Order: sequence, then C-alpha cells, then structure tokens
Amino acid sequence: MWLVLLYWPALSGPFVFDDLANVIGNPAIEHFPPNLPWLHAEARPLVMFTFSLEKAMFGQWPAAHRIGNLAIHTAATMLLAELIYRLAIIRTSPFTTNVQSPARAGNILAVLLPITIATLWAVHPLQTQAVAYIVQRCESLMGMFFFAYLLSIVVHQQTAQKRWLVIGAVCFLLGLWSKTVMVTGLAVGPLLDRVWLSGSWREVFAKRSMLYVPPMVAGLIAIATLMPGILRGDANVGFGGDAPPVAPYIAGQAQVIATYVAMSFVPLGLNIDHGLVAPDPWTQNAGWLIGIATLVLVGIGACAKGQWTIGFFLLAPLLVLSPTSSFVPTADLLVEHRMYVPLAAIIAGAVIAAWTLVSGWLQSTGRLRGLAIASVTGLLVLSLLTWRRSHDYESGTRLWYTSILSNPANARAAQNLTSAAREEDREPELLEMFTTALERARLSSASTAVLLGRIGEELVKRGDAAAATGPLRQAIAQDPPPEALDERFYSPSDRQEFASHHINFAISLMQLDQPESAAQHLQQSFDISDASPDARAIAGDLDWRLGKPESAIRHFERALQLRPDWPEVKQQLAHIRSQTPGDETSHSSSEHEHEASSLQEQTVCASLAVFPGQGVPRS
Repeated sequence: MWLVLLYWPALSGPFVFDDLANVIGNPAIEHFPPNLPWLHAEARPLVMFTFSLEKAMFGQWPAAHRIGNLAIHTAATMLLAELIYRLAIIRTSPFTTNVQSPARAGNILAVLLPITIATLWAVHPLQTQAVAYIVQRCESLMGMFFFAYLLSIVVHQQTAQKRWLVIGAVCFLLGLWSKTVMVTGLAVGPLLDRVWLSGSWREVFAKRSMLYVPPMVAGLIAIATLMPGILRGDANVGFGGDAPPVAPYIAGQAQVIATYVAMSFVPLGLNIDHGLVAPDPWTQNAGWLIGIATLVLVGIGACAKGQWTIGFFLLAPLLVLSPTSSFVPTADLLVEHRMYVPLAAIIAGAVIAAWTLVSGWLQSTGRLRGLAIASVTGLLVLSLLTWRRSHDYESGTRLWYTSILSNPANARAAQNLTSAAREEDREPELLEMFTTALERARLSSASTAVLLGRIGEELVKRGDAAAATGPLRQAIAQDPPPEALDERFYSPSDRQEFASHHINFAISLMQLDQPESAAQHLQQSFDISDASPDARAIAGDLDWRLGKPESAIRHFERALQLRPDWPEVKQQLAHIRSQTPGDETSHSSSEHEHEASSLQEQTVCASLAVFPGQGVPRS
C-alpha cells in the first residue's frame, strides 16, 4: 500500500517516449497471444508478452501498465527481503568468514536486516524510472527474477532439494527473456554462493553445477544472438550511432559509476535523461578511472584475504553494471534504471556496515529507540523524494522539462520536450519554459546554447524573425566550430541540435527577405547533420526561387531519400524537372504549374514549423 501511495501521481500519466514505439506502436503485441521471437533474448519477449496481455485486458490504458510495473516491483521487494532473511540466519555476523556460524533465527539482526534493506531499496527515488517509466519494466522484471535466482541458490543450500536447481534455472531463463543483463547473475550467483554458503570454489560448483552451467550456456547463446544487432547498431541495448568511441566511453563510465554511488546515498537531481557526454580527451577522467580501478582492486583483495562479504558488496554492483559500463560502448552513459539491481547490494552493504559500527554502541547505551527514529526519518525522506519524482511522470512535458532544468545542455531532452509539448497541445508554453530554464542556467553558469536555440525556434514559429535572430546568433556562436565536429565525438542528437540552429536562423532570414544568406545557413546545417527532410525541402524551394534548379533538384531528391512517401515534394520535383532544359526526365507539363505554385506556398508555410530531432530512442 505504501508503494501505491508513492507512485500514485504517476498512475495518471500518459505513455512517454520509448513507450510509444514499444507499447503503443508495436505491431507484435497488438493481438494476444503475441508472436514473439523466444529464441532471441535481446528482443525481451517476456516483457512484450506481459504488455500484450495487459493491452488485451485493459486496452491502451497507461495506468494498467504502471500498476503492472508496481506489482512487479512489490514482488521483487518481497523476494529481496526473503533472500536477505535467509542469508542473515545463515550468517548472524555479516562480516565473519566462518561459513559454519550457527543460525539464530531469533537474532534481532535476522529480523530487522531484511525489513530495513528491502524497504529502503523499494522506496528509493532511483527506482522511479524502473517503475513509473512503463517500458523499463524490462529492468524491474529482470530484477525480480534476478533475486529469485539468487534465492533459489540459498534455498537449495538449506533444503538440498534438487527442484530448486530447476527453479533457479527457470528463473534465470525468465530473467534473460526480460533483459540480457541477467547474464551477470552467472557472476553474482556463484560469488554469493562462495561468500555465504560454501567453503571453497570447488564446493560451489560441486554442489550447484547444474544451476550454473546451463545458464552459462544460455548466456553464451544470448550474447551470440545479440552480436549481429550490436554490429548493425540496432540492438535494443543502446548501441549504435549515439555510442561514443571506446576510450572516451570507458573514461566516462568511471565518472558514471561514481555518480551512481553518489545518487544511491544522496538521490538528488534525478531525471529521465542526464545527457552526460564522454570526456574528450579521455584523460580528463583519469582521476575517476584510478578511483574505480582502486575500488575493484580493494574488492578483489578483500576476497583474497578472506573478507568475502566486503568483497561481495564492493564487486557485486560493478558486476551487474558491467554490460552497460564496460569497454563495449552504449549510447547512454548514465541511465537511472540500470541501478535497479545494483542498488540492492549498495544499500545492503551500507546498512550492514552501519549496523556493525553502531551495534556495540547500542548494546552499551541502550539507544535503540534513537536509531529507530533516525531510520524512520531516512525512510520518510526517501519516500518524499520518490513521491515528488513520480509527479514528473504525470506528463511528458513535465518529465522532459525536469531534465532540461537539470542539464540545460542536453540537446535530446530539449528535442523531446518540444515533441511532448506538441503532442500534449502545450506548444504555447514552450517559450516560457525555455526562457525560465535559460535564466536558471545563467545563474549556475551552465551552457546556454541549446536553450538559446530553442527560444529562437519558438520565436520563428511565432513569425517574430527580428527577435529570433538574436538568440539564434548567440546559439551558433556557442556551438562547436565546423573543424571541431570532426575532431571529437558528438552524438547524432547533438549534431541535429547544432544543425537546427542554422535551419531556424535560415528561416528567420527568409522571413526578413534575405534568401541568399538563408541558403548559406541551410548548407551549413547539412554539413553538420543531414537528417531533416523538411530542411532539405526548404532548401530546394529556396534554390528554385533563386533560379538554381539543379541545386533545387538535389535538395528535393535528398528530401525524398529521407522521407520517401512525400507526395508534395514528388510533385514539386517533377515540376522543376519539367522546367529544366537538358534534364533527362524533362518534359512539357504546364498543368503542374498551379500545383507547384501552391506547393511553394505550402513549403514556406510549413517551414515555420520544421525543426529536426524528434527524439532518439534510448535503452
């Protein structure tokens, strides 16, 4: 019930961003039962199966999917609590290495530890993305089966019943069908086994080889099936054109992991898209690299010296993050939902360490009540932050506006805020939003190029070209010079944003009757990012008016490459070719002149609402 109250504000929210393609616009789940590729784990068929079931039962109702996410999160919480309880009664002293320690179920640690850790984990604000963001069910569903897989290991140790090996293997497969990050269970599971349940690695595999070996085979198959998608750049794990080069990515991930840890203890500034960029040169993050490497070495060293529990809590979060924070670059450097499982290990380690430090003090002073009050206070603070964070999912506009306020330089967030406002009929509010964000960015000395460009865009939409040129000039002046674009990595979203500054400036110059200058800025935009068919259509229309039919033809042909099904542009292209002597497709077609004239008016009018960058899918 407490979780329902915390996430109640999000239940009324719409489908947002990746929900639209994966839930609403996914033809594979329109009918139940769906026809899904169960042999390809990277397709996340189990997640899609649950979406299809909910759509069959409740239709296009986002609240039904979020209630489903909340139910999964609740089940994961209960499994985590049970896992910790069973480990606690096996090992009453969390930092001892004696696997023969007697179980004392009545010990206060065995009672309070699971409740405290699981509750803090469940209400933590970092979990909002995995719960309130519908499509990120893949993370929470995988996490639920991750905990079930670990629990099956512990129960098998306690009961010696082989059925738990089968249950564990099934849980692993279900987790793999939810998200391929489940393969990290093949590292965390045996490590947990060695720390709490077995006296040696030989004993680990002697007792549970049936549970570890088959999943390893399944994991290798999953990786093998995933590789073609990675190589094509279209695998749904965030690989592709947005992914930076290896060296900057690794350096960036060192800072990202530190940020994850910091947000685990001080969960402020959370948003759907942090928009972090890879450092260039990568040596800028040398300090972070050294810090993370030291952490790994300390964890390995602790295990080597027999301090297995310390090593587990240091290494387990890194092992789970490894597929998305390793040397294989993904498009998004930092995404909060990736912390769903790692957060459990961090909170558990912190609570156990804190308990170990204060347990003697409590016994000597009898101040357990004070500690309880402090714990409840912390729980209420985390709950309040989660409740406030869930409000952001009430609308797509609010969700992306929060992201822009957090990182004013996030081009993708600005693009998606514009798209969300258009979808929610809130475009008149955009100018005020971007202006307010600009004022806050200037107070914090943050980058303002993206916000200036968006303000200029909104002014162009309103036909106020004279006012738009100022902020657009400032935005272009802050953008990287052309030579810098080839010297370091810029994501497609960033390039689209830089290009849009020139496109909007060109449109304002057209409104101010400066066509030659407008054509120059359009060409500069194509040199930066040639992803907007609308901009190409504007350029074609402009060059036709300037008496440059060959150039106009090239622009319209490119527009049709980007958007093949565009009848108006096809008509305009046919008209220009009919009027261009020497063109191989030239023919007499005066009947098209009225249509072409009409199209020119439509194109120029449409150009006032042409702004590239409708959002790049995220993992």
